[in-house]
Amino acid sequence: YAIVITSGEDEVNNDFGNFQQGTKSGTKVEDMDADGNIGEDSANGLAGWVINAYADDGDGILSLAEFTAGAAGTDTTDVNGDYTITGLDPGAYVVCEVAQTDWFQSYPTGTDECTGSATLGADGYAIVITSGEDEVNNDFGNWTPATKSGFKFYDNDRDGNYEPASPQLDTKLSNWAIELWWLNGSTWQWLATDLTDGTGYSFTGLTPGVTYAVCEVNQANYFQS
Repeated sequence: YAIVITSGEDEVNNDFGNFQQGTKSGTKVEDMDADGNIGEDSANGLAGWVINAYADDGDGILSLAEFTAGAAGTDTTDVNGDYTITGLDPGAYVVCEVAQTDWFQSYPTGTDECTGSATLGADGYAIVITSGEDEVNNDFGNWTPATKSGFKFYDNDRDGNYEPASPQLDTKLSNWAIELWWLNGSTWQWLATDLTDGTGYSFTGLTPGVTYAVCEVNQANYFQS
């Protein structure tokens, strides 16, 4: 306040207000069975994921304009999957993870706060930071598709062991059909078939947590060892 005091004057209401910046923190984990229950995955922290906080107009949804304006705060998860975004002025924010190739978000889900950009995971957190607040437990869970592979071999001594060296000389077999099935409720359904080659067979893009069965298609005059 710039004031001028006159004789006998009582200058009042020259008040002051201050605030402290807040923080936003949580943990990023790999959801091993893709079920969205990440409490069981606390030991599976993911490092190197960028988490951003964007200033929000209060509607809890990140708009394209808010995304384009840039993040108000950011942090990258450490070896334990932990992140802390500091220096947030009091106000409304939307907190989002930056998506990574071949990863899918399983937690949080169904909230769509972060759909303002395709480069972000769709779901995040709409928060309001008050002075000095530490907003915690805003966690994220993701999973990546799995692969099932193996090979088919000619078992010369039918002992069930692959022994390519002399004297057994077991060899890998090509052109055997290997089928992948999945359990849909109580019913098994065929999903894919792969033919073995000189290195084996492979099924990619499998969803964690689904029950699968992998079977070979019989060929005449062969017995399984």
